Amino acid sequence: MPDDDSAADAETVFEMDPDRTLVMLARNLVEGQRSLAELRRQTKVSADQAADPNQALKVAAEFAELERQWHRETLPSMVAAIQLALEVLDTFGPGQTRIDDPMDARIWNNKYFVWCAELAGPPPTE
Repeated sequence: MPDDDSAADAETVFEMDPDRTLVMLARNLVEGQRSLAELRRQTKVSADQAADPNQALKVAAEFAELERQWHRETLPSMVAAIQLALEVLDTFGPGQTRIDDPMDARIWNNKYFVWCAELAGPPPTE
């Protein structure tokens, strides 16, 4: 378990290879969308084959919630990470970037959370 000093050190350093990060994020985004599409197909089959109409409705509702979660949480988080990697690439160029200045590192470490908040928008009213 990390001690308080190593947690503080993690906040005072920013490090990223934007090329590698962008490729990894693109692969995760594509795989996530493929999984969602496959689950959508499986959900339709399961709902169509369900003997109990209430069970079919439950399966459809569970998938609908998963899909809402993808659009409300997962997708904005992934896009925020992509935005940060693009910003690093545009600012510092390709290859490994390391920022050791504590103030600058904190700013770069915080940018992901700023992008998440901006891209996710206000929470839905339910």
